[in-house]
Amino acid sequence: MAFITNAKVMVDVLIVGAGPAGYIAASLLATFKISFRIIDKSLAGLHIGRANSIQPRTQEILHSLGVRQNLEASGNHLSETAFWKIGTDGRIVPDEAGIQLEVPDRSSQFPYVLVTGQENLELVFNEDLQSKGHRVDRPFELLGYQYDGYANTPWPLTASVKNYVSGATEIWRTNYILGCDGFVSTVQQGPKITIEPQALKETWLIADVDVVTDFPHYRRQCTFYSDYGVCLFIPRCRNAIRIVLQLPHRDIQYLDTKRGEAGHAHFMVQFLQRKVAEIISPYRLTVSSSSWVSRYSVTPSVANHFTDPHYRVFLLGDASHTHTPRASQGMNLAICDAHNLTWKLALVLKGLAKSGILQTYELERKEVAEKAIRFDAKSVVSLSQQTMIYDNPLHDEWLRKKGYTNGLGFYYPESILTNLEVRTMVAQKEFTPLAPGKRLPPIPLIRNIDGTKVHLADDMPCTARFHLIVFATKCLELAVFKELSLFLASPFSPLTAFSSAPHTLSSESFLPESVHQFNSGNDHRYLDMFLIHSTPHLQVSLPDLPAPWPQWSHRVYEDKDGEGVGSLGIMKSGGALVLVRPDGIVSMVTNLDDGRGILERMKIFMVQRN
Repeated sequence: MAFITNAKVMVDVLIVGAGPAGYIAASLLATFKISFRIIDKSLAGLHIGRANSIQPRTQEILHSLGVRQNLEASGNHLSETAFWKIGTDGRIVPDEAGIQLEVPDRSSQFPYVLVTGQENLELVFNEDLQSKGHRVDRPFELLGYQYDGYANTPWPLTASVKNYVSGATEIWRTNYILGCDGFVSTVQQGPKITIEPQALKETWLIADVDVVTDFPHYRRQCTFYSDYGVCLFIPRCRNAIRIVLQLPHRDIQYLDTKRGEAGHAHFMVQFLQRKVAEIISPYRLTVSSSSWVSRYSVTPSVANHFTDPHYRVFLLGDASHTHTPRASQGMNLAICDAHNLTWKLALVLKGLAKSGILQTYELERKEVAEKAIRFDAKSVVSLSQQTMIYDNPLHDEWLRKKGYTNGLGFYYPESILTNLEVRTMVAQKEFTPLAPGKRLPPIPLIRNIDGTKVHLADDMPCTARFHLIVFATKCLELAVFKELSLFLASPFSPLTAFSSAPHTLSSESFLPESVHQFNSGNDHRYLDMFLIHSTPHLQVSLPDLPAPWPQWSHRVYEDKDGEGVGSLGIMKSGGALVLVRPDGIVSMVTNLDDGRGILERMKIFMVQRN
């Protein structure tokens, strides 16, 4: 018989839903050493189906968590997209645009889409959680929650949680609730948030299949816009592909007549095969086997708010925005939502940052979701009205859309965390110019202490720390660098200004770490540093660098011939001082002589201790 227990759990963060957003949030909070519980009402995790593509920016995030490489064995690299159009005889022919790179090589460490099932991602994160001493509580369901004396209460939120193992309805107390429980969200209903449609409802037929075909580009992503409908080919591991077919109303009605009949899944696969054969004619395609097929209806939507008025309850992923499968955005944006929010929660809960930073979650992520839907809808209209994708307006639209699809092109607006004013010279004509509000682009470096070639991101694990990057270029012997170093070693340094033990921080050496080897000895830091110069590394004596750099010897790098800073648009003769947020987003770009500007900026959102 069901019964109610009192205050069974008291935890800083309650995560509701163990999908991509929930798992990422849990993994990050475990890394940040924040108390949390994650619950899911299903008896077991996902076994097959659903999301399929991990975009380059999402891979960069997974890389910073140290788990991306665990997905390689189950994944396929999707590097190119082939475009096809209707020929004069009604059959498809290659479009004049031909074959396009998914991502230009220098844009990311991972210039491709990693195609792997959502079930593989969840398995990797389930193992990651267990390795950190955590697990998903299943089957547990959030029944509701309320504020309990909001002001001056240690645990302001009281949640009612159904434990289906014991049959009990338990009372849990928490500081924050993260709604990662999908489109039909219990968390979403609490603050009376409304979902606002952004486009018309679409219905898709999706199947993971093995095929026999003479179509020459079936191992590339292919997009077909034809009189028979919109269709996508997404190559998966080995010889499998995912076929995504948009259904017109007449086909939806036809499939409805067969719903509930025995063998309905087989029928849908056969229907899909017939439709695809019509679309790709004169080429042939036969489905030899299928592992999953589903019909999926979605109305692209965005919640009017991603948080409650008290900034204690947050919506992530499908609970706050939904997308068509056409652009492969749902899982990717959900992961980015969790990546954006969790470090902010961690710094607030640790008393290091002001609670006002939590307001930036909706400001930043809502705009990204809205733009992704808008670009998706606009490109569909363009493609349906033009036969040649290489027509400049259409081609430019596709390129802009790719910046949002792959996650590399979005930017965040001005906020207490992001100062859009660039106070030093940055050449915008360069390939990946440095810009506040955008993610820090990758640059190849040579680590001074051991001569190892690395990407900057390899030594920047996601640890809820800000990063201060000194792009000294050729300035190691100049007064401007020495004066900056003197300031960074002083009692007024941003390295120690927000610490309760500044003398300890100033006397300790930073311990080596990377995305492959996190170091708990650095956990008490809220800011770390990187020194990047263009002097040959064998000519730089680390012990002879001005303080505090000898204590940061593992974070000194050669940028050979200044190629890295050049690609960022930084002047090789002047350098730059850059503050980067824990999520890899550039917070501020200024001159080498503006260390105090960095300090003053951090005072806006950090809690000053001394």
